[in-house]
Amino acid sequence: MEQEIDYDKVDFLKSCAPSKTKRFLGNLIDGIAVTIISGIFLGPLWLLDAENPILLYYFDSNWIVGQLMSSVFYLIYYIPFEYYKQSSLGKIIFKMKVVNEYDGDQPKLNTIIQRSLIRILGIEAFIFLFGGSLWHDRWTDTVVIDLEKYGAASELEQLGQKEAEVSDF
Repeated sequence: MEQEIDYDKVDFLKSCAPSKTKRFLGNLIDGIAVTIISGIFLGPLWLLDAENPILLYYFDSNWIVGQLMSSVFYLIYYIPFEYYKQSSLGKIIFKMKVVNEYDGDQPKLNTIIQRSLIRILGIEAFIFLFGGSLWHDRWTDTVVIDLEKYGAASELEQLGQKEAEVSDF
């Protein structure tokens, strides 16, 4: 069964998008958080066995293994945060939230997993810099909203509805 799309709702949600600066700063905080999480997990292993081949690859020489391990930590970080909170640490700090593009509801787990897998491709930073929409949003039909803009716009929308109801009398 195909869902009917409310294009006014889609336009409204897109109008609540955060600024690029806000989104960049949120991603920066998330990157720092992932680095800290990887250090928390890998640091004790390094202390126990500094000659561990996986750790040597991660910290020293093999770029591909390092990228794969970083990707695992990004998945460990983003999937629970965005599924349970609809936000990551950076999004929470900057009052942003991930919602379905067509209805504003919480995305399903498979959508969050897809967002996270697409995010680790690494090319999105270039797309973001040159004005394109981010693949992990576009390909999963999700949008990040600025909760402050959303709240202000919702209040204005409700005010307009109340004025219309009053004028009907």
